[in-house]
Amino acid sequence: MSESAFSLTSSLMESSLFSNPKALLEFSDSVRRSISEKSRFAPPGPELERLSLFLETALDEETRGVPTLDFTAIKTARLDKLVADMISWGTRVTMVSAKSPAFVDNAARLQRAWRARFRSLYFMIDEIRTVDLATSGSLREVSFVTSTRIDMAVPNSWRASEMEPVSSIEGNLHFRVGQWWLNMACAHRDGIVGSELEKPTTGRYDNSALPLLTGREEQVDDGKVKYYRQGGLSDMHVSLLCHTGRNIRVLRGYRLRSSYAPQAGIRYDGLWRLTSYSHRLDTPTETYFLELVLERAEGQLPMDDVMNIPMPSQLDDWRLFEKLEAENIRQTTGEQEALEWRMRNEEDRREREEWQRVREFRSSISAGADRQAAGLSPLTVTVTAPVQKSAMKLKLPPEIQAKADRAEREAKMKRAVIDTSRNEERYLSRSGESTTPEPSSR
Repeated sequence: MSESAFSLTSSLMESSLFSNPKALLEFSDSVRRSISEKSRFAPPGPELERLSLFLETALDEETRGVPTLDFTAIKTARLDKLVADMISWGTRVTMVSAKSPAFVDNAARLQRAWRARFRSLYFMIDEIRTVDLATSGSLREVSFVTSTRIDMAVPNSWRASEMEPVSSIEGNLHFRVGQWWLNMACAHRDGIVGSELEKPTTGRYDNSALPLLTGREEQVDDGKVKYYRQGGLSDMHVSLLCHTGRNIRVLRGYRLRSSYAPQAGIRYDGLWRLTSYSHRLDTPTETYFLELVLERAEGQLPMDDVMNIPMPSQLDDWRLFEKLEAENIRQTTGEQEALEWRMRNEEDRREREEWQRVREFRSSISAGADRQAAGLSPLTVTVTAPVQKSAMKLKLPPEIQAKADRAEREAKMKRAVIDTSRNEERYLSRSGESTTPEPSSR
């Protein structure tokens, strides 16, 4: 065993990383998030060194036949996902580099060692996690119920069989800011809300919780946000009128059009002061419009940290939950309904991604305007982008570069066709003609 490995074993035993499931999961989540957030895997030096030493020790133990990590530890800390993510990242790196880093090679060797040791059990690890999810994990005491009622706030019928009473403890004493659930039924089970529906609920001592699952949010001055939604009178959260000027617990869901929305599931974002409530009726359409102004209470975990949640391990649970939900729908309503559900989910996902792209584009334009107003040069990447692209081309193998060039030419041709079509439509619209055929008189 090398000197560095001996040093690692000593340091790991001192920190109890191998024997501490919680610390091991936090370590795995931290590294996986670094991989997903950066195009080039470059976490801080200490984290990279810790990762390399961890892999060396785990691999050395496997080679000597005295592994500390058992199947439960690997499953709980998502270490199988950690090595898989690193191997996937290493594959991308080798497209522009002749050799992958040593820790990527060690991750691949460790994966092979685990597959050899656990055999079929290793390949069934996600199936085992799904069972754990429903029996003792995030979906415990929550079941799927067939219902004919359609409610966008609860797109599928999950119900909690055992509910905690709505928490009336003041402030955040009972719930951790950033606490995360798969759906509203799970939040209802734990007692932070009094219903699985998207509506305000109030505890025994008048402490309210407001789930923001749909609608949209915009950030305004002084750290405040404005929340908008439309619908019928029952969607206007009229009960909040009594809570203006008070702190309320705010939960956000992944369908909310907001820069604060979680990537998946439902997240508790702490206490927010309801500074303003208003709604109006559009008489011609009989549609109500709600506007809330919320200001975050001080002394809480910063939202930049809260927005790191869900962690990679929680996103693992989310993907298992989606598969389980799809299977429940297929078994209870049939293949056709399951297909339509998947199509609706996919359309909703695309709309969220498009909204996110538009929001980021507007933010970049606004930032550029602010810099110009302050007399600074506008932010741009056009100066450095060609240099980076040229450097990338020099590193690509010839056959891969040929494919990239061909794909770029095809993309330019498609854009040219689209631009030509749009120009024709503009010309026809100016000349009073239309590209849409007249409807049949029959």
